[in-house]
Amino acid sequence: MNRKILSVLCIFTLILAVTMPSQAATGYQGYAIYRDGVLGPVNWHGGLMDKPSKDDIYPVIHIGGPDYQVEYVWWHEFTDGTEDYPYSKNSFMGYYRPVSQNPTSAQRDAVVATARQLASNFIDYCGTEQMHYDETSSTTKTYVQPSDIDTIRCDGVVEYCYEYNNIRIYGSDMYWNIARWGALYEAHHASPTAITPRKQAQDYMYVISYNP
Repeated sequence: MNRKILSVLCIFTLILAVTMPSQAATGYQGYAIYRDGVLGPVNWHGGLMDKPSKDDIYPVIHIGGPDYQVEYVWWHEFTDGTEDYPYSKNSFMGYYRPVSQNPTSAQRDAVVATARQLASNFIDYCGTEQMHYDETSSTTKTYVQPSDIDTIRCDGVVEYCYEYNNIRIYGSDMYWNIARWGALYEAHHASPTAITPRKQAQDYMYVISYNP
């Protein structure tokens, strides 16, 4: 084979290796994680594992609170807090997956891909409901895309990423999917007390491990 053609093929192969998404999640990749320490002992903070291990570079995708957007962070940034939520002795509360089903490795990979889309859209924080978007802007959409979302809460990140991929967490049989377009679906996830990060984990998720 011509050496020049061989070089071009090698470069093309390298580009594919870098740009193609992974086909199957490994380790804790694609699982939800939680820590305590929000409003003292009252509530928790949630996020998603973007990488297989806490020791990887920027292993977590979450939203850190007011004045923050959905982003990739180091492990200690998730567990310890931010400048607005001062570093303290928070406790890691575990890795979780939805009670409704044990997602396959490929499904967890899809959850990670959705979380990365949220981070790439720089979505702002909302404290009063899991997620907000202008549901009146379309009468034809079936699913809420990451680019449609105006604001989101930490448990909304978890809820949306799983339910966008048809893995149920919280809600009634009719309106459980937060990623479905429409005012009734959005309102079902809007109560500040019916669903919280702590309730999401304790009532609708199954703990995989308490060890960080």
